[in-house]
Amino acid sequence: MVPFTGTAPVINAMLSGQVDYECDPVLGPLPHVRAGTLKALAIATTKRSPLLPDVPTSAEAGLPGYEVETWFALYGPANMPPDVVSKINAALNAVLSEPDAAQQFVKVGLDPKVSTPAEAAAYLKADSDKWGDVIRRIKLQVD
Repeated sequence: MVPFTGTAPVINAMLSGQVDYECDPVLGPLPHVRAGTLKALAIATTKRSPLLPDVPTSAEAGLPGYEVETWFALYGPANMPPDVVSKINAALNAVLSEPDAAQQFVKVGLDPKVSTPAEAAAYLKADSDKWGDVIRRIKLQVD
């Protein structure tokens, strides 16, 4: 593991041959993959990226179970009234369901999904459990 301060420095290190590979959201290295100066080996999500449809998922490439999804959620105060949460959720889902809006997310490498607050909370818990287990198994500690 070689820590970098961001996508640009690690891409430069790959282009100069200092490092052999990296894991990054698709958008950063995308121009270099399209130009042929970097090769995408796999997409670490459950389905192929529409930005790189010929690149296999990690499962298709022989790494089943290796999935790292970048995701975002909208949060509010802990005691937000349920009717306000419902209104905000409905408005957000309406925007995410608009084909033009959804396409804007896809253009930057994201896969917009409509959900309920309960579904988002369950996803957060599952993701936290997954990575918490990894952290415990490898005994990761912060220096």
